[in-house]
Amino acid sequence: MTTLQQRPVLSAEEGSLKRLRALYTVNEQLRQVVGRGLNIDSALPEVLSSVMEELEAYSGSIIVVDEQLEVQHNWLISEAESEEASSGFLRQVIEEGLFGWSLRNQLPALVQDTREDVRWLPNPGHKTSSEPSSAICVPLIIRSRSIGAITMTRPGKGQFLMEDVDLLVAIASQTAATIESARLYEESQRRTEELDKMREDLTAMLLHDLQSPLSNILSSLELLRLEIPQDENQEVESILEIAIRSSRRLQDLIRSLLDISHLEAGHPITNLNEFALPPVIREAMHLAGPALERRRVRFEKNFSEPLPSAYGDEEMICRVLINLLDNSARHSPDDGIISLYIEDMVTDGALLVSISDQGPGVAPEYREAIFQKYERGEKSDPDSTKGFGLGLAFCRMAIEAHGGRIWIEDAPGGGARFSFTLPTAS
Repeated sequence: MTTLQQRPVLSAEEGSLKRLRALYTVNEQLRQVVGRGLNIDSALPEVLSSVMEELEAYSGSIIVVDEQLEVQHNWLISEAESEEASSGFLRQVIEEGLFGWSLRNQLPALVQDTREDVRWLPNPGHKTSSEPSSAICVPLIIRSRSIGAITMTRPGKGQFLMEDVDLLVAIASQTAATIESARLYEESQRRTEELDKMREDLTAMLLHDLQSPLSNILSSLELLRLEIPQDENQEVESILEIAIRSSRRLQDLIRSLLDISHLEAGHPITNLNEFALPPVIREAMHLAGPALERRRVRFEKNFSEPLPSAYGDEEMICRVLINLLDNSARHSPDDGIISLYIEDMVTDGALLVSISDQGPGVAPEYREAIFQKYERGEKSDPDSTKGFGLGLAFCRMAIEAHGGRIWIEDAPGGGARFSFTLPTAS
């Protein structure tokens, strides 16, 4: 049998200060819940313990239900132990108990002797007692809808006052608002995930459908160029070259988008092989050549052969190099120089590849954001507004999927230097 501890009688001023302190404590806990991402399951026992301490309660519970009165969250603290009530007992208190009465009527209930109130249902999982107890049950109401209730009990008859009811009503109001915010947050997260999945599926479908007609266009342009006699119509040849180059750029964009979607979904790279890096660099140089020629940019290679073989998706690494070269060309001054360095990091089992330009460089505050999708650098830089903002995002995802890393720093003498690591076959 629990020994009854008589609560001290407080003056009006002391009672007001006690209620303000309790409200402040609970409000701080609920504010921290928002800061932690609205995790109600971890917050309920904390709030419940604080309320019990302020009301000097022997046991307490918080039960949250949905619109169909199905229990979403519940927590019970009794005799310094916390637990979840059984589903059968929860159903009974919702249908017949004090909780259900308070929930349906949206009114607080003050029971001075639980033995004399038919709405009070003892928990079958606890020891029954013939001693009197007092109880308060206050509904959690948000926008005129009951979403649950808080219940407090204390040994002895007439142990709770109307001031305790008022305090619990105020706490219930704060708690209900936080629970509803958590519900809305979870719902928005779920809908966002669904929309993202739909968008990814639609994007993948469109990109796959675009590949076939685009390949046909490229093949037709190549055949048409072969049919035109050389040196007879330079204007037509020039127009065809622009059409072929633009089609190839669109083809590369589609491949990058498909790879980004694939990598974002967490799918591993499957086409991993041992390959020599210098031939891949030469191929990337050839494909990025038009971008370099437009700015009359010179390309310098600064590495010694032979190099250890790299290990990865050769075609994907080639597109990484093309994107970095194209980016450097766009930000290089006319007649500038782009330098490529390769270092064998023997102890790390990786190759370090660096591409430097003589452009304006990248401010430190943009060096992370520039690798995000659709991010095109500083708005004040006219060259940064060109392109789709996908090239560098693809580079980061591709390199990280290979177990490497990519970053930006200042190039010696000015400009930007993009560096990335790539594992070697050894």
